[in-house]
Amino acid sequence: MQLDTVKKYVAGLMADDNGTPSSKRLVVFFCVGLLAIGFIANLFWQYKVEEFMYNSITYIVIGGMGFTGVEKFAPKLTNQGDDTNGAG
Repeated sequence: MQLDTVKKYVAGLMADDNGTPSSKRLVVFFCVGLLAIGFIANLFWQYKVEEFMYNSITYIVIGGMGFTGVEKFAPKLTNQGDDTNGAG
C-alpha cells in the first residue's frame, strides 16, 4: 500500500459527509488511542489506570461515536429565510 493511499483513507475516516474534517472524530480517535495505551500499560507493565479516568474516556468515546452516527441519519436543515416558527 502506498503512503498516498493510506493518507486518503485516514482523511476519509476523519471527514464528515461534506468532506470536511470532523473534530468529533478526531477526539474519538485520540481517546481510543488513550484507552488502548492505558489497557496495554495495565496488561503488560501493571501500571494502574484509575477506574474513573478509564470510564470518563470511555464515555467520551461512546458520546462522540453516538453524535457522529446521529449526524449521518439526521435530516439536513436548510435556512431559506422563511419564517418557519408560525408567528405572524
